[in-house]
Amino acid sequence: MVEIYLILFFILGTIGSIGSRGGWVEEMTCIYIYIYILGIVCISSIEQHYLYQ
Repeated sequence: MVEIYLILFFILGTIGSIGSRGGWVEEMTCIYIYIYILGIVCISSIEQHYLYQ
């Protein structure tokens, strides 16, 4: 499951580096996407923690 998130981070990082040449709008979008994915990772890890107890 962690591999999927690492691949997503890599793809978003690539998009972010391309987007930074385009302007600050793309950068902000990437930051929001990073925060969104971090939220998903946190929620899923918390769910797993409680499910497997």
